[in-house]
Amino acid sequence: KMCYYFEPIKAAIAQPFSTRMPKDRVCKRLKASNAEICSVKYPVQVDQNISDEELLASLKKKRVKELKGILNDRGVKCEGCLEKADFIKRVMDTKGMSTDL
Repeated sequence: KMCYYFEPIKAAIAQPFSTRMPKDRVCKRLKASNAEICSVKYPVQVDQNISDEELLASLKKKRVKELKGILNDRGVKCEGCLEKADFIKRVMDTKGMSTDL
């Protein structure tokens, strides 16, 4: 799906990123030619068929942004979460919730 959007505007995407332009400014610039480009987003995948210990180990390797994405895909807010451990605990608590969109 991403190739479908990127192919016609490949050069327009490459130039701003090569100059280290922030992604929100790139999206703002590209919206003029293709409004759907900034809405392409894939959920963070979490394997449901692994043990709790393996899941915990894999979550500890993820960034807080990815943990927030998992919770967002599940429709869960993590109010009061300040540390990475808080987000990991919340992801573990909501493990049974489906992430299918």
